[in-house]
Amino acid sequence: MTNNSSNTVAQTLSQAPHRTETSKDRPPYISQKEIFFFFFKLLQNQNNSDKPARIYNRGIFADKIQLAANIGQAWTGKEIAVICYRLAIYSKTLPPFDRVDLQTLIGNVSGFHEMIKTNCGKLNGQEAAKVLWAYGTFGIVLPVTTIDTLNKAVCHNDDMLSAQDTVEILWAYATLGVIPPKNTLDTLRKAVDYHAKTFCLPDTISTLVTYATLSAHQNNPDFMRSDFLTLIKDSALDTKGASLIRRQQKQVYDACQYFSYPSPVACPKEDNNPSRVEFTVAEAFKKAGYRLDMSGRHISSMGHDVDIAVLDKGHQIFIECDGPTHFLTSLANNNRKYNGNTVLQTRLIQQQAPHIQLIRVANVSMRYIETVPTVVKHHFDAVNHNRRAGEPLVVSLDTVQKQLGVDPFNHFMLHCA
Repeated sequence: MTNNSSNTVAQTLSQAPHRTETSKDRPPYISQKEIFFFFFKLLQNQNNSDKPARIYNRGIFADKIQLAANIGQAWTGKEIAVICYRLAIYSKTLPPFDRVDLQTLIGNVSGFHEMIKTNCGKLNGQEAAKVLWAYGTFGIVLPVTTIDTLNKAVCHNDDMLSAQDTVEILWAYATLGVIPPKNTLDTLRKAVDYHAKTFCLPDTISTLVTYATLSAHQNNPDFMRSDFLTLIKDSALDTKGASLIRRQQKQVYDACQYFSYPSPVACPKEDNNPSRVEFTVAEAFKKAGYRLDMSGRHISSMGHDVDIAVLDKGHQIFIECDGPTHFLTSLANNNRKYNGNTVLQTRLIQQQAPHIQLIRVANVSMRYIETVPTVVKHHFDAVNHNRRAGEPLVVSLDTVQKQLGVDPFNHFMLHCA
């Protein structure tokens, strides 16, 4: 009976129509050239126009980024630089939600970063500048070994780095919180000295802010003070202040404040448009009995706007609500940390208002927002318990560090995800 059944099955299979694979069954072949031109043509022209030529579609971009990663070592150094650079510029043209989504997508395709790691030894100084700038724009910190290889490309460049390359490399280091080794920093200083007289205004401002940001990462204004002073004295910004847009005025003002240097421009007044998260945080504090101010400027000496200020109960608190654009993602351990601009703003508040406790509420989830005032109240109750009656409450960052044994910069960075 078993043999008869086997024969029946065999006969049935033999009589079934044979199905051959057609071109429609196979996924379409996409050449390396087609993949490259997908990224190259993301913008409307070859001059890095700020107008995107393609509507963002997550599925299409995930597919193309993965295909680029699969090609691996077949890419040349120039092609790697173009892919990264055009993708970064394209991301800056997108609305905030799509921009964060694309940058998250890039961070999640591990093969893409492995492609960079494998090919970074092919890059020259100009190409390394484009890759570093792109990753600064993506908010992704490359592994140390990859950054070391890129540093070597910067230092071993046969020709002097161009002004644009120099500015982009410095900005990337400052944004990513990477302090370049001495030989790389000396190469960049030499390039700045060479180009300083011919820097366009945006390049000068970017470099001044970069010096302040790198020093802020070190928490040491003397780290690049001499470089800052040399450049700003040669820049003649005092005669160009009227031509600066508001964002540039704020950048110059902040850099000068950090180095305690008289600013050639006044601090511009910022628009006060609280976000939904800020209103939610404020409501939680109000329910807990705190009186708040969300009007904007609270440190008149530095002109810095903070999101929320607590005005009563003897508490001197500033609260900043930080969304995704304030953070970097490290590929080495997948941890998140503040980007360069947020570090600089934090150091400025610490510097100008050391008696006020700064609380940075990070990645706030609406479900857990009610716990924020509880954490704050618990801390200040502990401080109040240890002070003498009638003594004014002064909660400095040093006090927090001594009492709680934590880095004051990271304290109260509430991850409520």
